[in-house]
Amino acid sequence: MKVIVAGAGPGAADLYTDKMIQAVRSADLVLTAGRLYDSLSALTDKVQVMGVMDTVSYINAHGKEPIIICVAASGDTGFYSIASTIAKNVRPEIEMEFISGIGSLSCFMAKLKLGYEDIKTVSLHGRNKSIVPYVCYHEKVFALTGGTLKVQDIAKQLRKAGLSNVTMYIGENLSLEEERILTGNPADFAEMEFDDLSVIVVENKNYANRYKTLKDEDFVRGKSPMTKEAVRNLVLSALEIEPTDVVYDIGAGTGSVTCAMAYKAFESTVYAVEK
Repeated sequence: MKVIVAGAGPGAADLYTDKMIQAVRSADLVLTAGRLYDSLSALTDKVQVMGVMDTVSYINAHGKEPIIICVAASGDTGFYSIASTIAKNVRPEIEMEFISGIGSLSCFMAKLKLGYEDIKTVSLHGRNKSIVPYVCYHEKVFALTGGTLKVQDIAKQLRKAGLSNVTMYIGENLSLEEERILTGNPADFAEMEFDDLSVIVVENKNYANRYKTLKDEDFVRGKSPMTKEAVRNLVLSALEIEPTDVVYDIGAGTGSVTCAMAYKAFESTVYAVEK
């Protein structure tokens, strides 16, 4: 057996690559998600809709058969794709090939006429996580949405966190007839409804420099006591906080150590606990 995982792009058939079309037409069986079924059926009558893990099970069960299976994956095979899940779970003796497609990131940024060499990418699709830490510490953040977190939920997260002045670019149903491109602030989108097939770019001109070492003079505190700079630096060095660590500062006081830890846990959350 040979398995070809081909990136199908953002959705429209006119964005299929020639190599992907050739793989679909030459395959003995094409497995894909439901939303790609109609456009792929125009290329071949051998299309079946199948979930990711069912696809893995089918491939492993028929691995010794002399056939070619094409798995048509949304977007590109190298960007939060089912291709990675398939590659990790199929039997190692099964021959595999990846064919890259047009990803939602490159497609959307082209529509916005923006470069993305300096952008932070994150997937919120089907995940219960916050975009806030990423926006706080990066000028531009690209996110896949859908499932648990839709665009309107992310807008509410940003507004609640005091990030009402950031700019949101929204791409809904990219490349399809019902495509919608919108620009605005979180308040503009918090009460709207968006499809699962949406991506966003958040631009924060006032993002924080996570490499900064906080000085005592950076805090406005009056006469309140505060952990001094040298002690904060020793504490941070000893804790060795990673970007994705969740940190609890129990007895946070005026919060100088909490703030310093937040610069280290810049992809997560620091909780300050004080009576």
